Amino acid sequence: MSDFIERIVESTPLQLVTLIISAFFLDLVIRRIVRRAVKRAVSRAEARREEIEPVGASTQQLSVLRVSERTKQRAQAIGSLFTAITSLIIWIATLVLALQILGFDLLPLIASAGFIGAAVSFGAQHSIRDVLSGVSIILEDEFGIGDYVDLGPAVGTVLEVGLRTTRLRDAAGVIWHVRNGEITRVANRSQGWMLATVDLPITIDTDLARVRDVVEAVGAKLATDTRLSNWLLGRVIYAGVESVSSDAIVVRISVRTVPDGTTNVARALREELTKALLQSGILLSHGAISDSNPSPA
Repeated sequence: MSDFIERIVESTPLQLVTLIISAFFLDLVIRRIVRRAVKRAVSRAEARREEIEPVGASTQQLSVLRVSERTKQRAQAIGSLFTAITSLIIWIATLVLALQILGFDLLPLIASAGFIGAAVSFGAQHSIRDVLSGVSIILEDEFGIGDYVDLGPAVGTVLEVGLRTTRLRDAAGVIWHVRNGEITRVANRSQGWMLATVDLPITIDTDLARVRDVVEAVGAKLATDTRLSNWLLGRVIYAGVESVSSDAIVVRISVRTVPDGTTNVARALREELTKALLQSGILLSHGAISDSNPSPA
């Protein structure tokens, strides 16, 4: 009786069935664990979003919404990647063990598989590089949905960060699909703070002390403006003379803002400076007041 049971246990069909069932069960368990972890992370992000969204009026509150969306996207992308990698490893190991049970000599197969794998990886090297770069971008959180970034090939607001490509919209509304492997440098203009600057051309004979007084008065006025309070992170600064020509002096005014506030603050600063300078009798030189601030889409 024991010999009969031993023969059944050692039979090839039973071993194969046991192996496949075990692999399927292990794959299913890992998928379920990852799915639960991702669902938990997404639920926390959505709960935070639902808490803030009804009152999301300030820049700080809106940034919380953006972080929640980014957390959700990162959790889903990392979960999908981890599931794919573990499934691939499980089924490759299952195939090798099944061939061993069937009595195949694995050395020639391993050599052939190595040759085929090298050929496939050579042909798909660009796609592999794109995916690895996408994983790096997501794990290191270089940028996320809603960020205004300069990726080299394109500049705009990020709409989606995938494993292979990044999709963004530029200032003209054009949708760009940038392969992650082609991104060699990233300028993220939506993290931390930015500097809104305005270059003011005035006539060569203008008293700079009067200009400084006007700038300080305008800065004090903007600091109490409720429309700008959510964007300003400091006071307006008279940076000094930027350049001098035969017919004009260019002075620079700057103020630190939240990443999304540079455009609005610069516009308000130009408007108030123009009115204040005219009221003070200070003449602008030929040419408009200029600035070097990026314009988010």
